[in-house]
Amino acid sequence: MRVAFTGHRKFQTNDVQGIKNSIESLLRRLEPNLAIQGMAQGGDLLFAEVALSLGIPLLSVRPWAGHGKASDKHIWDASTEQHVVNDALSYPGPRAFHARNHYMIDRASTVLALWDGRKQGGTWAAIKYALKSRKLVIRINPMTQEESLVMPSICATIET
Repeated sequence: MRVAFTGHRKFQTNDVQGIKNSIESLLRRLEPNLAIQGMAQGGDLLFAEVALSLGIPLLSVRPWAGHGKASDKHIWDASTEQHVVNDALSYPGPRAFHARNHYMIDRASTVLALWDGRKQGGTWAAIKYALKSRKLVIRINPMTQEESLVMPSICATIET
């Protein structure tokens, strides 16, 4: 099983350890043979740290070549696999994030979403794409750390 991650860069809670524990619990139960994440601050890097601590092979995906900070270099370097979606050195525009998310979701069987439930933004766009692609989507609510399945019916219409 390959598990991709999507989630918020900023949390609406101070319980980062609770989120980390929820991610760890899910990864232990799912037993993936590959974890896939997009190198964004916040949830992505937290997911990567947990996957690495559990010894799960990690595919790290940068949306463009110049994306990233010195503080996340250790995650990139520790990754089993690395992929850069766009060769641009400077920000190529918001489509780069969507292209990165599509790349990750296309390679996963399951998507783990750290999602606050708002139907807007990049996490919501990734969830819609995952559901349209018939992937299993498991949500962690960042406020309560409760887990739930995200069902296609949550989208009134999923754009084609």
